[in-house]
Amino acid sequence: MLKIMLAAALAAAALGTPASAQDDRTRRVSYADLHLDREGDVRTLDRRIGRAVRDACGVAADYDVRGKNEARRCRAETRAAVTAERDRLVAAARPTAVAAR
Repeated sequence: MLKIMLAAALAAAALGTPASAQDDRTRRVSYADLHLDREGDVRTLDRRIGRAVRDACGVAADYDVRGKNEARRCRAETRAAVTAERDRLVAAARPTAVAAR
């Protein structure tokens, strides 16, 4: 499973969120049922990651401009933090091509 917590926790710390609230920002994204060598399943994984990121970072009320900006920043940082792991999983699932001379 892929954990989406690093950037969400960092963003929470930067915003002064209490440590107990930071624990609530960890989300697990299951991909055991996906074949990551298939584009459709990679898109499914991306949707799951997107939902987990939104869930971890929360949403602010329309009138809360600061909260909206913080949530947007949290989503961007969290997405960036999990991108490398997501890319590694997808690359590992795809066959390796070897060039010969």
